[in-house]
Amino acid sequence: MKILQVSSAESWRGGEQQLSYLQEELMNSGINSTVFCKKNSALHAYCKTNRIPHETFSGGRFAAVVQLTKVCRKAKPQLLHTHDSHSHTIAWLAQQLKLINTPLVVSRRVDFPIGKNPLSLKKYNHPSVKKIICVSKAIQKIIEPKIKKKEKLCVVHDGIDFQRFAERQPYPLSEREKKGGLLRKELHIDKSSFLFGKVAALAPHKDYPTFIKAAEFLLQKGIPAHFLLFGHDGGCKEEIEQLIAGSPYRKRFHLMGFRQDINLLLPELDIFLFTSKTEGLGSSLLDAMYCGIPIVSTAAGGIPEIIQHEKNGLLATIGNATELALQVERLIQDKELTKKLIKNGKQRVLHFTKTAMAQKTTRIYEEMLS
Repeated sequence: MKILQVSSAESWRGGEQQLSYLQEELMNSGINSTVFCKKNSALHAYCKTNRIPHETFSGGRFAAVVQLTKVCRKAKPQLLHTHDSHSHTIAWLAQQLKLINTPLVVSRRVDFPIGKNPLSLKKYNHPSVKKIICVSKAIQKIIEPKIKKKEKLCVVHDGIDFQRFAERQPYPLSEREKKGGLLRKELHIDKSSFLFGKVAALAPHKDYPTFIKAAEFLLQKGIPAHFLLFGHDGGCKEEIEQLIAGSPYRKRFHLMGFRQDINLLLPELDIFLFTSKTEGLGSSLLDAMYCGIPIVSTAAGGIPEIIQHEKNGLLATIGNATELALQVERLIQDKELTKKLIKNGKQRVLHFTKTAMAQKTTRIYEEMLS
């Protein structure tokens, strides 16, 4: 089996993390898989550092088409797996121009409908597309009306790597409150304050204005807390900085950026506050559950496929800062509820491993090639 994994992303987000997990598992299984990615991207750096077989492209869309064609003619992959919309477009254009005829597997991670543009509809319904892997049932339901052959659609949930946290075993909320921790030392925060945080790109659909409003609601009520935002700039960092600068509680917010040591820092949070207004699945929620962090989240996209309200987390209406803040208050006040959510979350997350994700994806490859 020879697979070419195609990605056009420049930064490192959830999709790139899942692609890296998939590539790692495929290689461990002896499957011939190569990454085709943008030169000097975060994924390119990952491939070089970890000695992952890879090819790169540079320039605009049509330059990428030419370079993809060269790679396909040289390596002769049996399948192309595209991991984002732009990489799907590159592969589709190569098919349209009859430069390649390799079957496509397309991953869909975003929870909004396929565009009304005729080219978008054509791209997803092209005969070369044999399977569309949706990251959640919610995504499948959203795009299904625009897909002519419904049998192309399938669902493979994200998986996480439990070994990422092997260096820092999770410990209970009560113990976290007693420990100094790396975050408190770095930010000079005393042990009397809660640490609430979110791990996500600073992008519009993550709805940081609602996060900030919920934080201000809690601070107005006198809850001693600091709010930590982990993630690279996804297009709205400047807006977030302005919102924080205009807040009377500006010193309580900390933009942490993209951190390579998130596996060490994440377990130190007291509550994971997730405010997305659209979300394919929300793989950072899986990391939080494994680390034993109680979660308050909006019920966006595929999130309810991870978080079951009042069983392993608390859900709130999208965009409702007050409701989110009140759910955080519940966790602060109700220790028994918090313990229950943490216990059930750690059991629930065992179903979302990177190995399971890769095995399901491999079965899709095998089905197509058979």
